[in-house]
Amino acid sequence: QKKEPEEDKEVENDKDEERVEEAETAKEAETEAEKEEEDTKKDAKLYYYPATGRGHAVRLSLAAAGITFEDVGPETFPPTAEERQSITKIGGNTTTNLPMLVFPNEDKVYCQ
Repeated sequence: QKKEPEEDKEVENDKDEERVEEAETAKEAETEAEKEEEDTKKDAKLYYYPATGRGHAVRLSLAAAGITFEDVGPETFPPTAEERQSITKIGGNTTTNLPMLVFPNEDKVYCQ
């Protein structure tokens, strides 16, 4: 039994639609994966208290330069002994070093 040409076109159209849907689904998954990677990959880390002040000028400068950064640091002011020890270790000297800017890709730490 031979298929009519119209039936062949319908089958082809169905296959084309399936391919388009598969491609769109794959592209959406890829886009979501890229967004997740961007969220986890930051250019810098800014250590400062959860406040404005000296750290705010650094935040503005990073934003103006288009540098993505993660805002980290002690939760309270003054920092707890553990937070102070952790910050001192990163900065490499005896002060709290805040604001402190760390570029993990370059292994550089900039302190005030």
